[in-house]
Amino acid sequence: MKLLALDPAAATGFAWQDTASPNFPLYGVWQLTGGKGEHPGQRLERLRRYIYDMQRAFGIDRIAYEDASFGSHNPSTQALHNQLAGVILLVASELNIPAVPVNPASLKKFATGNGRAVKAQMIRACETMLSIRTEDNNIADALWVLEWAKQHPNATAVKARSARRRPRRTKVPRLF
Repeated sequence: MKLLALDPAAATGFAWQDTASPNFPLYGVWQLTGGKGEHPGQRLERLRRYIYDMQRAFGIDRIAYEDASFGSHNPSTQALHNQLAGVILLVASELNIPAVPVNPASLKKFATGNGRAVKAQMIRACETMLSIRTEDNNIADALWVLEWAKQHPNATAVKARSARRRPRRTKVPRLF
């Protein structure tokens, strides 16, 4: 299985690996922000393009991503995380592949044994447990998302629905 793991943020950490091969994972950071005056939608388009580039270059069978949409107290950061998660789901739907969200606290507990681990602990766990040295917390998180996805192949995925949905019946309130 060809897995793409993402830590979506303005600097999005990514990790890719074909689990059928013992090769070392490919990883790095995608910078989504542009210059001043750039339309905010450009960072969303950039993420979409990066995912498609990975699909063309290496193939993707499943996307796992850290679902940090409610992890911040800053509303702008929350909004960005939600927008990026939306792009991930959209691309996964277009590619007809599952997208698996991972809760940040669950990921931290998986990596360090502590659901409230700080960035330095995630980086240290990456070096200690995965034998990958990095100074970038985005890369460390993406590598842990990848490891989590490899060890949880049956995790609930968000899938595109192929069956027609029945419309929901709602009560219309009386206005008069």
